[in-house]
Amino acid sequence: MRINQLEQSVYFDSLTGLANREHLRSFIEGLKEQKHITHVSVLFIDLDNFKDVNDFMGHETGDRLLITIAQRLNECATANDLVARLGGDEFVVVLTHQVLPDPTLAELIADKIIQRIGEPILDNAHTLVITPSMGIISEDVKMLDFNETLKQADIAMYSAKNKGKNRFHIFDHKDQDLFNKKTILTMDLRDCIAENSLDIHFQPQMNAQQHVVGVEVLARWKHEKFGFVSPDVFIEIAEKNNLIYPLGLQIIDKACFQLAKWFKRKPSVDFKTLSLNISPIQLIEPKFEKDLLNLLEKHNIPAEMICLEITESVFMKNYQTAITALNNLREHGITISLDDFGTGFSSLNSLWKLPIDEVKIDKSFVSSMSKDDSLFTMVESVISLCKKLNLEVVAEGVEHSIEFNILKGLDCNIYQGYLFSKPLPADLFEKTFLDK
Repeated sequence: MRINQLEQSVYFDSLTGLANREHLRSFIEGLKEQKHITHVSVLFIDLDNFKDVNDFMGHETGDRLLITIAQRLNECATANDLVARLGGDEFVVVLTHQVLPDPTLAELIADKIIQRIGEPILDNAHTLVITPSMGIISEDVKMLDFNETLKQADIAMYSAKNKGKNRFHIFDHKDQDLFNKKTILTMDLRDCIAENSLDIHFQPQMNAQQHVVGVEVLARWKHEKFGFVSPDVFIEIAEKNNLIYPLGLQIIDKACFQLAKWFKRKPSVDFKTLSLNISPIQLIEPKFEKDLLNLLEKHNIPAEMICLEITESVFMKNYQTAITALNNLREHGITISLDDFGTGFSSLNSLWKLPIDEVKIDKSFVSSMSKDDSLFTMVESVISLCKKLNLEVVAEGVEHSIEFNILKGLDCNIYQGYLFSKPLPADLFEKTFLDK
C-alpha cells in the first residue's frame, strides 16, 4: 500500500524512516483487536554514550549513525514486529507472540540486537563502536497500556545501564520501586538544596605521629523516609539533574564557615588543610574558580588551606579544560589531590604529567596490601614515585594497626580512616580533636 506524504510525516520518523511514537501507539493499541495475537514483548533501547558522538564528531555524524542503527534493528526484527524511533537515540522494538509470551525469544532477539549494533561502523575513515542498553517487558495484549508499558520498559532499560550498559534487563516491580525511590529522592534533594539543609561531617587526616594535619569534608543526607542516603546515590542524582553545582557550592560554603568558626575559637588550630571533593561537572564550570575564591574571601580562609580532591574522570572528558582549570586554581595556592588512585585508568607513568600536588591511594589497596604481595608492591611503588615527584601521599581507608605500620614503614605522608576516626559532625569533631 502506498503511503501518502501526510501519512509519512504523521506516522514515520523523518530521519530513519522507522515508525514514530504516534505509529507505535497506534500499533500497540491495534494489537488488542487482533485475536490471534495474545502477548507482546516490548524492547526499549537507548544507545550508550551517544551524546559523545554528537559532541565530539558533530550532529551529521550522529544522524548517519542513527540511520545505520535503524537499519540494523530492522534486520533483527521480523515482518510481524514493529521497530520505532521515539526520538534522539531511543528506539523501541515490539515483538508479537501468537499464544503465550516467549521470554526466551525476547532474550534471543535482545542478544542479537546487542551483537549487531555493537559491530563497528565505518564513517568517513572513522571507526565507530556504539553499544545499546535495553529494557524488556512482556505483557498480555489485553493488559497493554501504551504509556505504562513504555514507562516500565524504560525503567528496565535504566536498570541495564546501572548494571554496566551494553546489556538488557527484564522488568520486575523492584525496578519500579527503585525508580519511585529515585524520583522521590530527586524531588527532595531539590528541596534540600533550596533549604540549604544538607549536613557535612569531618574526617581527620593524620601524620605518622597521629597528629591531625588535615580534615576531609564529607556530605551527609538523612532523609525523612529512607534514613541516611549514601553519598554515591545522592551525588549521582545531583549530577544527572543539574544540581551538583549549587550543591557543591553549599558544601564549600558550610565547610569554610565552620573552619572560620574554629579559627575564631582557637586561632592555633593544628591542621593545615581542608579537603573538598569536587565533581568533574563543577571543575569545568567556567565560573567555578571565581565562585570558590569568593567563598574563601567571604570566610577569610587562605587559599593555601584548601585541597580539592578530584578523580581521574575529570581528565576523561574535556581534558584540556580540566588541565587549564586546575592550573589556574593552583596559581592561587590551592592544592589539588588525585583521589581514588589505582581504581581507574591512572598509571604511575602519568603522574608527572598531571597538575596535582597529592595522591590518595584508594582504600581497596590499603585494606588488602597486607595479604597480597602484588598490592603491597603497587602501594610501595606509588609512594616511592610520589616522593621523587615531590607529591604528598595520603592513604585512605586505614582501619587496622597492621596497615598503619606497613604504610609508616613505606614513609607514607598522611593517613585517613576508621583506625583514627569515622567522619564526625562538627561539634563532635571539635570535642574529639580540637579541645585536647
